[in-house]
Amino acid sequence: RLDQILNEAVSVANTKFNGKYLFAGTQTQTQPYTLTTNPGPPPVQSAAFSGNGNAITFMIGEGSSQQVSMSGQEAFQGTGIFDKIIQIRDNLRNGVMPTQADITTMSGMLQNVLQAGSKVGSLLTSLDNTTNQLAEQKTQLMALLSVHQDTDVAEATLKLKQEETMLDAALNTGAQILPKSLLDFLK
Repeated sequence: RLDQILNEAVSVANTKFNGKYLFAGTQTQTQPYTLTTNPGPPPVQSAAFSGNGNAITFMIGEGSSQQVSMSGQEAFQGTGIFDKIIQIRDNLRNGVMPTQADITTMSGMLQNVLQAGSKVGSLLTSLDNTTNQLAEQKTQLMALLSVHQDTDVAEATLKLKQEETMLDAALNTGAQILPKSLLDFLK
C-alpha cells in the first residue's frame, strides 16, 4: 500500500500542464522527481529532485511582476516527503512500526503540502484579480483612444453635406457659364 502511495505522490509531483512540469521550478522541460533503486544488498530506493527552486514570474504591469509557479522543493520539501514514505515503508517491511516522531514528521510534511496548495490558491486568486484589473484598464484605454481617434459621425455627415452643396453649386455655375461661352465662340 505504501508503494502505491509513494508512486502516486511522485506522479503528482511530476504533473504536467501544457507540456511543462509544474513543480520543476524554471526547468519546466525536466521531470522534477525520479525514484531510483540501488540494487546492492539490500536494495535501497531513493527519490531525486532534478528541477530547481526558482519561481516563474511574469511582468503584469510597469514595475510589477507576479509569481505563477511553485517549486517542488517548496511544496514537497525537496525529496523529504518521499524519503520519509520510503523510510516508513522499509521499516514496516522489517517489522518496525512507525514511531510517534515518524507520524508527527509526516503530519508536518502533509501540512506543508496543504500550505503550498493554499499559497497556489492565493496566487491563482491574485492572478484572477490582476486579469480583471487589466481587462478593465484595457476597456478604459480603448474608450479613451476612441474619443481621440474615432470619427464623430454627426460632424462628418455635416461636413459631407456642406461639401456636396458646394460641389452642386460649382457644377450649376459651370453649366450656366460653359454653354454661353461655347455658343458665343461658335457664332
